[in-house]
Amino acid sequence: MTTKNTKIIIVLAVTGGLIVFGTNFLPDLIQDESEKTASGGYHYETSFQFGRPSQPSNQKSMASIFSFGGDEQFITSNPVDLSQINRISKFRSCIGHDYSGTNSEGRQESNRSMKHYVEPINSLAGTSGELQVFAPFDGKITQAKSESRGQQIWVSTSNGWHFIFFHVDLLEQFSVGSSVNSGEHIGYANLLMGAANFDIGLKQFGSGKQVFNSPFLYMDSTVLDEYLEKGLTPEDVIISKFERDSNPCNFAEESYDEREFVELI
Repeated sequence: MTTKNTKIIIVLAVTGGLIVFGTNFLPDLIQDESEKTASGGYHYETSFQFGRPSQPSNQKSMASIFSFGGDEQFITSNPVDLSQINRISKFRSCIGHDYSGTNSEGRQESNRSMKHYVEPINSLAGTSGELQVFAPFDGKITQAKSESRGQQIWVSTSNGWHFIFFHVDLLEQFSVGSSVNSGEHIGYANLLMGAANFDIGLKQFGSGKQVFNSPFLYMDSTVLDEYLEKGLTPEDVIISKFERDSNPCNFAEESYDEREFVELI
C-alpha cells in the first residue's frame, strides 16, 4: 500500500511540475525564439506597401533595402547619366501639372504629378544634343510622339510597363518598333525654349485603367547603388499617398515648391 501511495505522489509531483513549466517558462521560450527569428531573418518594408522582403540589417549594399517593386526589378540601367543631373522632383510632387491616375494598389489618385522632373547641371541648361538618355531595360520603342520641344518616347518591356521620356530627341537610327538593349544610348534631352527640365515616368495599362508608379521602385540594386552614391534613395524621391492627400496640390497657383526637389550630391 505504501509503495502504491508513493507512486501516486510521484506522478502528481511530475504532473504539477509540467504544469508550472508550461505556464511560467514555455511562453518565454516561444517569445525568445520569435524574437530571434524576427531579428535574424527577413522583414517586410511597409513604407510603400510592397511585399518584397528587405535584406538583413547587416547587408553591405544598402541600396538593395530600398528595392520595393517585388520581383519586378526590371529597370537594369540608369535612364540618365547622373553626372549630368542636378536634381530630381519627387513622385506625387506639385511640380508642373496634374499627371495622375490609378496607383499600383488599384487606388485612384488625382491632382498630383505622378512622375519625376529631371533638371540638368547648370552647364547643360538650355541645350539639346548634350544630356544623354538611355534605355532602362531590354525592350522596344512603342511610341514616339512630337511635342512642343522634342518627343515623348515610350520604351516598353514584356511585363506591360512603359518607361516614358518626355521632351527628348530620339537618335535617327531608332523609330517605333526598334528593339533596344538595356543601357543603350537612345537620345538626348531637349532643353531648348527656356526649359528647366525634362520628365520621366512609368505607366502600365490594365482593366481600362492607367496605372502609375515611380521608376525608382523597379530599379535593381545596381542602379539604386548609383543613386545612393549621390546621396539619394527611393524614400527621398517619393511622397506617400497619405502625405499628398493631407497636403493637396494647387496647380492653378503655379507653385514651384523647391522642397519637392531632391538634389544629387
